[in-house]
Amino acid sequence: MGATMQKLIDLAEQMQAIAKGYEPDGMLEVLGDYRQLPQVLDGFAAALGTFHEKAEAWYPLKPVIIELIDSTRRHQTSTARASDEIAPTINSLHRHEIEATSDPKNEMWAPSKNRDHA
Repeated sequence: MGATMQKLIDLAEQMQAIAKGYEPDGMLEVLGDYRQLPQVLDGFAAALGTFHEKAEAWYPLKPVIIELIDSTRRHQTSTARASDEIAPTINSLHRHEIEATSDPKNEMWAPSKNRDHA
C-alpha cells in the first residue's frame, strides 16, 4: 500500500475515533453539527474527484477502471446531497423544541435546573 492511501486510512480512523467520542452538550449543537455534515462529505467527494482526474490523465488504466473511480465519486456526492436534508428535517420535525430554546423562560424547565426536585 502506498503512503498516500495509508494517510487517508489514518484520517478515516481518526474520524471514527472522533465520532465515537462525540458527546454534544445539547441538541442545538447536534443540529449545528449536522448542518456541517454535507461539507465533510463534499470534501470526500472532492478527494475522489481528484483521484479520478489523475487516474484519467496519468495512469494507464482501462476505461472501466476509470469509470469505477468516477462512479465512487458520484456516489459520495449523492451521499453528501442526501445529508443536505438532515438539518432541515430536524428543524421541521423539532420546530417546537427549537423555538422553545429561544424563550429564556423555558430555561426554568431544563433538567439541569430541576435535578433535585424531580
